[in-house]
Amino acid sequence: MMYQFEKLKVWQESLLFLEHAYRIISKLPSSERSNLSDQLRRSATSILLNIAEGSGTESPKEFLRFLYIARKSYYEVIAILKIIEKLYNVDLDESFRQMEIVGKLLNGLINSLKTNFAGIAQLARASHCQCEGRGFEPRFPLNIGLHLQKSPF
Repeated sequence: MMYQFEKLKVWQESLLFLEHAYRIISKLPSSERSNLSDQLRRSATSILLNIAEGSGTESPKEFLRFLYIARKSYYEVIAILKIIEKLYNVDLDESFRQMEIVGKLLNGLINSLKTNFAGIAQLARASHCQCEGRGFEPRFPLNIGLHLQKSPF
């Protein structure tokens, strides 16, 4: 069985980066096992977990909240990679390229949801007016933004 979040290109690419992260960690000295290694592992995993958790929400606004958290973890990963590159002179070009893909896809999904959320909100306001105060609220279509496998990024 495949879950909705597994169909997201950004989740798939983030999983590929997680493999990079574990390879990087294996190259670090043992003195870093409880510092940068753990932080890289946690932040890279956080991207995946927040995308997955957010995909199970009931509204685009809530999904966006999780994606914003995933984006914060993305920036944390980038900062950690830069620290590792500087301190340990490790070639991380491939990892930075993978993270660039993740960043573009993540921002693309966020922008798509923001655009769709604005459209849904406008529809809800218009429907609210037409329904004479009965408060019609359209349910969040769970497949918004979930089919980005053909993303231009």
